[in-house]
Amino acid sequence: MATPALLLTAHGSRDVRFGATARAVAAAVAEALRGVRVELAYLDLNAPLIGDALAGLSGPVTVVPLLFGDGFHSKIDLPALLAEAHAADASLAARQMPIVGRHSPVPALVDRLTEAGFVDDGRTGVLMYAVGSSDAGSDASIRERGEHPLLQWHVWRDGDTRSFTPFRPSNMLTRDYLPFA
Repeated sequence: MATPALLLTAHGSRDVRFGATARAVAAAVAEALRGVRVELAYLDLNAPLIGDALAGLSGPVTVVPLLFGDGFHSKIDLPALLAEAHAADASLAARQMPIVGRHSPVPALVDRLTEAGFVDDGRTGVLMYAVGSSDAGSDASIRERGEHPLLQWHVWRDGDTRSFTPFRPSNMLTRDYLPFA
């Protein structure tokens, strides 16, 4: 039986910290899911691009979008890339999972802030930010993150600022989430 393959797909960024964070997520997932081939690829701006990563895979591949909003990238871009890769190699059976953002990352944020020693002293703030989407439903789901009941702190937002929170892969990508684990 072939080793299951998991392709983590992230947006990509010109900020070098983004790539370092994405690689750390992939390493943590690989550690948690021993026996699973874990690869990382990007929609844009970083290498390898998703199409290039898929060209190096065959057989069943579970594709997990490391996206918080279920918008254009997860509904249009990624399915098109998967279909294109399958057209090029019919042995590739890539299955796209829901975005990790369907699970609220707020509990992980609260845990991480607590671990880091954050104390709500009324003077220190936590900024949660996302650039938004052309998809209104995606924007609405991201905005809900700032209204999560675990967030007891003052949240500053204006009409153009969306809520965004970091996450720990151990809270998002569990064996319960993945179909082959």
